[in-house]
Amino acid sequence: TDGWTRVFNYTTNNFFQYVTTLNEKHTMDAVVGMSYQESSRDFSNLEGQQFPSNNYKELVSAATITAGTSRETRFSFLSYFARANFKLSDKYLVSVSGRVDGSSRFGEGNKYGFFPAVSAGWILSEESFLSESRVFDFLKLRVSYGLTGNAEIENFASLGLYAGDGGVAGVPGQRPTQLANPDLKWEQTAQFDIGFDFGFLNNRIT
Repeated sequence: TDGWTRVFNYTTNNFFQYVTTLNEKHTMDAVVGMSYQESSRDFSNLEGQQFPSNNYKELVSAATITAGTSRETRFSFLSYFARANFKLSDKYLVSVSGRVDGSSRFGEGNKYGFFPAVSAGWILSEESFLSESRVFDFLKLRVSYGLTGNAEIENFASLGLYAGDGGVAGVPGQRPTQLANPDLKWEQTAQFDIGFDFGFLNNRIT
């Protein structure tokens, strides 16, 4: 048996960040960018029998080549993203983000998905009604909502596929192995979170 596998992965990530102070009490930082990923995998295997002796290790010495197979698969992702964080008066926090992800795994017209998210925080311990609190050294309310996408499916799940092993009586031929599904698209999951961060006893317990 003689086989080989080649895996090629290419990834690039590029982004720009901008940070500024608004007035003297507010700050903002923003990020925009893009990323690209491409992956391919090639596999080949041959089998032979009837070697002159155990000293011969290469397939060229086999009297009969008994089997052979090869496979190739590939996929790619292209993404654009942006995020902005705001901090107002050291008490109010807001974050807004969005990303567009494209995958070669989905059908025409459905390759791209949009996934936004927003979150907010309120540092209650900075407010006057809690600034003198003897219980809490730190208290923050936070809430968030967003969409995430899932593309973990087979690389060619949206395509109509054929195999070239449909020959009969020495005449070459092909056969269908998978029906096309051009409506296949990103799986989306929505998530909502709400919670408190707190600290007391001089922040010994958080």
